[in-house]
Amino acid sequence: MFINYRKGEIAVLKVMLTAAKKGYVVSMPTVEARYDMIIDDGESLLRVQVKYAGSKKTDGSVGLDLQKNTRGNTKKRPYTKDEIDMVLAYVPYCDKVVMLGPDLFDGRSSISLRYSPSINSQLKGVHFVDDLEW
Repeated sequence: MFINYRKGEIAVLKVMLTAAKKGYVVSMPTVEARYDMIIDDGESLLRVQVKYAGSKKTDGSVGLDLQKNTRGNTKKRPYTKDEIDMVLAYVPYCDKVVMLGPDLFDGRSSISLRYSPSINSQLKGVHFVDDLEW
């Protein structure tokens, strides 16, 4: 398993690789910013927050923290659509990058992503990795 402080770096590299395969240009901020990168898809510039979806694993799903520590790490604050355009998260259990738009991240503290069907076959309110793959 990966060392905890390397998980973010792994997620950034997986997102950059996926962006390169799509022919997108990735730019990184040179100063501390609310976003991790800018992705140029040829039509627009998108502010992107990158996450590693590898915490709180349960049978077939994984939790994704949608907050960022404030300066001094005293408290966490959720991302808003005014700060970023999308969250791209690397899900190591299925080796996929998923995209969350503002409808899924704006103001939320966390979300659960399912990479395999649930035992009770629940579909309502479930966010499947395959449906969100970027």
